[in-house]
Amino acid sequence: MGFSKSVMKRQLLLILIILLVISACSIGQDLDSQTTPAPTQSSILPNGGDQLTEIDSSNNQPVPYWPTDGWRTSSPVEQGMDSALLVQMFESIDQHNLEIDSVLVVRNGYIVAEKYYSPYSENTRHVLYSCTKSFVSALVGMAIEDGYIEGVNIAVQDSFPELIFENGDERKQVITLEDLLTMRSGLDWVEGMPSYRAMMDSRDWTKYVLDIPMATDPGSQFNYCSGCSHVMSAIIEQSTEMGTMAYARDRLFKPLGITNYQELDWWDSIKFNGLNITCSPAQHFSNRGLFDRNKTLWCGWIISGKENRFYFAGDTGYFPGFKEIAEKYGPFDFAAIPIGAYLPRWFMGPVHLSPDEAVKVFREINSKFFVPIHWGTFELADEPLDQPPKELLKEIQNQSLNSEQFLILKHGETKIIKEINISPELSTSIQSF
Repeated sequence: MGFSKSVMKRQLLLILIILLVISACSIGQDLDSQTTPAPTQSSILPNGGDQLTEIDSSNNQPVPYWPTDGWRTSSPVEQGMDSALLVQMFESIDQHNLEIDSVLVVRNGYIVAEKYYSPYSENTRHVLYSCTKSFVSALVGMAIEDGYIEGVNIAVQDSFPELIFENGDERKQVITLEDLLTMRSGLDWVEGMPSYRAMMDSRDWTKYVLDIPMATDPGSQFNYCSGCSHVMSAIIEQSTEMGTMAYARDRLFKPLGITNYQELDWWDSIKFNGLNITCSPAQHFSNRGLFDRNKTLWCGWIISGKENRFYFAGDTGYFPGFKEIAEKYGPFDFAAIPIGAYLPRWFMGPVHLSPDEAVKVFREINSKFFVPIHWGTFELADEPLDQPPKELLKEIQNQSLNSEQFLILKHGETKIIKEINISPELSTSIQSF
């Protein structure tokens, strides 16, 4: 019985980690002649705690060393590492075509090895995935230091007194913040996409997580839980009375010199790889906890190149702003417009377009082609999963529209449009909408 490629790659990554540890424990010859030597005017030393200090050569006094824009570099051998093993590690990565974006080796506060794999570079913003948990954990510590949170021994449920949780269990009442930090909540959370989707589809992510039944006693068993990290974020929001992002920006990112990120308001734009990306208004309620209802904006996206324009309406109900979007950025070549999860209308109407409303939006924004989205994935509403495209086809027929403008794709289907050419008659009909 053979191993899968993913298993083999995980084993190779484990071997590389072992090599990295060994290289830090042995002193060998410096085989990397391209490494920048350590600066002679100062040295980086532990100060007895978890912070590095730099000896100021002007007065020989220790000062805090924060490696932001000014990371120190050194050869591996000068920091007690074996260059030969590091070279072996990089060669192994290339030999086995491992899916690695970058490698950064830091020892004693110095960068001793650094390599990036195309298309990534040292300036590339990267999706963090579970590294976000490290940021949230750090923010918990800062909130404790700032006096917003009493400590890690607080009961989690006490942070949400207005909530009544399902699957009542005495053990659930004694889950502490420390249990969340150490991934030992005792909740029967099953890590993976089904749990992510169920949490994101729920009206309140925090309540969803804390509604889960208990599997073990809190603090007794490790169980990786992404949902628990969201609960910690909700505790930060509740205790600081500000969004987790706002607290992170002021308390963590600014002091560390992390500036290569950007938040967009409606109508704000950024340029990326020759494209202009604009945040456009949408209508939907928003919240990620109990106390942040409608405190963040819901949005769509407009992507403009030299020749074509694409409008992604996002998850939205109908509102007058579509006409303003068309006036500012239309006409569009393609428009991705939601058509599903629209019943019952008394509940879904304000936040989800129905197929007939989606056609109305298509006409208002003046697009050449319509790509229907937001249907057939989750059983979120009263209509059957396959009903939205059927209703859309009926609406196309009822309004005598050109069906060639409507690209109803199957799930996973790709359609390549080499040229966006339409007949004069079709162009006239578009302009007359």
